[in-house]
Amino acid sequence: MLSTGKRSSSVIVGRTESGHHTYTIDGHPTGNHCRSPPFQVGGHNWCVTYFPNGVDAAYADHVSLGILLDEDVKAPVKLKHYFCLAGEAKDEAEQAAWLSFAKLGYYTRENGSTYATFIKAEDMNFGKGIWRTTVFWDSSERIR
Repeated sequence: MLSTGKRSSSVIVGRTESGHHTYTIDGHPTGNHCRSPPFQVGGHNWCVTYFPNGVDAAYADHVSLGILLDEDVKAPVKLKHYFCLAGEAKDEAEQAAWLSFAKLGYYTRENGSTYATFIKAEDMNFGKGIWRTTVFWDSSERIR
């Protein structure tokens, strides 16, 4: 016998977002590292960290880049991202292809991600003035 009671259902739609942020550095920064102003992705504040002499002594001959969640959260936030020098990704199709190889990460204020060997320091040409790096992101990855 079938129940003739009332039925209900619920739907949860996760918010997703994709895009890019360009971080510009004019000249050669001094010190061990610097940090971009916060920018928003998927309703969260993020910063790019830049280490002109590597993230630590083992990577002193490289420029290192990282991404940090710049807020406190109750649960880790998922993000898929990659870094490139501005102008390397020519169009949206190329950006999507590069993102397809990026690893999905889970971030808190204390748990960021650093690309220790982004580029050899000798290849940066700091003396040429302004250089830009771009971070592309995608928060649309579904967890099943």
